[in-house]
Amino acid sequence: MDLTNAANQFFFATVKIESDKPSGMESGTGFIFSQKLENENYLFIVSSRQLSQNASEGRISFTKKLGDKPDIGNRFDLTISDFERAWTAHPDPNVDLAVMPLVPILDYLFNDGVEIFFTTISSESTLDEERLPSREALEDILLYSYAEDWYDQDKHLPVMCSGTTATPVYLDYKGSSAFLVNAQVTPGCNGSPVFLVEKEAFQKLNGVGFRNRFYFLGLLSNNQQKNQMGTVLKAKVITDICEIMLRNLDEN
Repeated sequence: MDLTNAANQFFFATVKIESDKPSGMESGTGFIFSQKLENENYLFIVSSRQLSQNASEGRISFTKKLGDKPDIGNRFDLTISDFERAWTAHPDPNVDLAVMPLVPILDYLFNDGVEIFFTTISSESTLDEERLPSREALEDILLYSYAEDWYDQDKHLPVMCSGTTATPVYLDYKGSSAFLVNAQVTPGCNGSPVFLVEKEAFQKLNGVGFRNRFYFLGLLSNNQQKNQMGTVLKAKVITDICEIMLRNLDEN
């Protein structure tokens, strides 16, 4: 697998999450997010708040590392007790977002002799708020998810689902920092990272070629997943809560 290709990299920035609740086991998707603050990068796992809410125990699944490459198909399931408390939920209970620092997990795995392979989705890959109004109302999007019954259980890789925006990314849907997408939204997609896909021309020796450029748009919420429509929380909601967490840590 060519890991210089961004579309391939995002397979390993996406993780499967399972949670044990009084009502039974729930599964969904999360992703590894790199938040830049004052020239430093800080790593988080980001997912749907509803996935960890009221969960007594949970599991996050990673791909193991072989040398400097992913050992595709060889996964490691990290079990976390008191799962809900391991996450920091957005202060607004109506916002379906929770984050967890990744570094303590990496330290724990290192001490246990486990190496995982992962890539990140960077806060620098988002569209600036100033640039959003210049986008088209209809844009191509791509999301990565551990959709139930569809993801590759043998290789333990998420599936890619393409679609379009259903409301403009530069407008707030129903007064919230979100927009709608029309994509293959099925159970297990909650917490999926969503990207805007843009064709970009580049000069080749024998002419002009085209490649995809990706901008991180946000997280697929557990809310309003009907008729393959989904609600996406905008990236700014994620960067804001990560920055708040980091600044609170500095103050303490």
